[in-house]
Amino acid sequence: MPSWLQIILGICAPVIAGYSVYIGYQQWKLSAYKLKHDLFEKRWNVYAATNDAIVCCVNGDDEAQRKTYQEFKRKRMDAKFLFPKKLNDYLEKIDNAIPELQAANRNLQSESMRANSPERSEAERQALAQAAWLRSQVEAIVLMFHEYLDLSA
Repeated sequence: MPSWLQIILGICAPVIAGYSVYIGYQQWKLSAYKLKHDLFEKRWNVYAATNDAIVCCVNGDDEAQRKTYQEFKRKRMDAKFLFPKKLNDYLEKIDNAIPELQAANRNLQSESMRANSPERSEAERQALAQAAWLRSQVEAIVLMFHEYLDLSA
């Protein structure tokens, strides 16, 4: 075999190997990006259910509150597999706050609660504090979920 052919074959082998490594790297990046996109929809559903439950609990009627809270509970079960412990703990705080606000509102609407009684003013204070905390979470959940819903990178 001529020496020039041996030189060309010697150069081609590393070039082909390098190109194969580059293609493998690009496929790895593509699969990581695809995984991020596949998880986005599932994570978005949890975010939307959380947002809806908070907003409806603060502003909605009883039937809408019940429906959105049930949907939030279902999506929260999915969240255990989609998010780290930090975010799941945060969702648990919201999950505890919503029924507390609903109970405080039911307590205020009960016939046994007399106007201008110390119990009523305490129940009103508790309901207002819970409602204020939940309202503040509408903005906070955007920051909490941002890392997991950001597709820019």
